[in-house]
Amino acid sequence: MSLGNAFKITDDRFSIEKIEAYHLVLEVQHSRLKFYLKENLTNIIIWLEDHYLDTKNSETEFHDKIKNIFAQHEFLKANFWKSITLITDFPCFCEIPETFYDEDLKKQYLIKHFKHLDVEEFMIQTEKIRENIYIFGFPKRLFSIFSEIFNNSEILLKNSAVNNMKRFKENTQLLNKNLLIISDNWLDAIFQSQSTSTIRYLKIALDAKKIEQLLTEIVKDGQIKSIVYGEITPYSAVYKQIKQYLKALEFGYLPKNINLSQYFSEIPEQRYFTLFANN
Repeated sequence: MSLGNAFKITDDRFSIEKIEAYHLVLEVQHSRLKFYLKENLTNIIIWLEDHYLDTKNSETEFHDKIKNIFAQHEFLKANFWKSITLITDFPCFCEIPETFYDEDLKKQYLIKHFKHLDVEEFMIQTEKIRENIYIFGFPKRLFSIFSEIFNNSEILLKNSAVNNMKRFKENTQLLNKNLLIISDNWLDAIFQSQSTSTIRYLKIALDAKKIEQLLTEIVKDGQIKSIVYGEITPYSAVYKQIKQYLKALEFGYLPKNINLSQYFSEIPEQRYFTLFANN
């Protein structure tokens, strides 16, 4: 795959000699590899790339495309990073109330939600958000690719669904709203039941019938504003379908704590919620 198949924004103040002064954040999705660099001292985002990998890859093809990007990149494969955050966007996570959580059973919790999951192929991670424990699996084969490239760096593993829920619960900009995030393959929805005030997180494939069922569920108790993020424009088929059900709808914007320079004025803000949600 050519590196020309990428969206890129750079700040002229970037210097490859200052790699040790930048924090590298990568996000791996089913069809994309995204990353940004942030200056540790100023917290300014100084580089952003979004590589499209296609939506129909075998596991081997997917891994080979990621390896190819690193092999050709001018600095991405450098082994001088002090800190790296690696986010995955695969539907391998579950939520357990802290009251009922047992550390010794975390593999069983995932197996209960994903009956055909070969749990031994995943690194199991947990994160506490308020009263719940979130359990997610990180593919071992994928991690081995990054650990071989960055063998001198500590790699912090994150899951985009967990990041999304954390941002949703902590960001006052999303208070009393629904959150929809569309990728090339999936729709993530965090929405509130108006009758019970409970918050639900669903991740579904981009299938017209499944989307219709989800939207019907979201609006059955009434409408509140819904914020849309991701690989979507007002002209896309999925947006038109959503618009039929959700009347109070608007495109999202980056969190206020994201520090972008003037070089990023053209960034399509709604596309990068999951990448920046861990910031």
